[in-house]
Amino acid sequence: MRRTKIIATIGPASAAPGILGALIAAGMDVARLNFSHGHAPGPQNAYPPDP
Repeated sequence: MRRTKIIATIGPASAAPGILGALIAAGMDVARLNFSHGHAPGPQNAYPPDP
């Protein structure tokens, strides 16, 4: 059993379609959202939920 957690910082570079799915498939356990490169009102729409 793996005891180490994989934490990925999500930002502009991971906004492309399919990147989040690839991170999850690669074993990501926790996502940290990085909004330091954005400005309001953009961040809340950066990663819309899947339909």
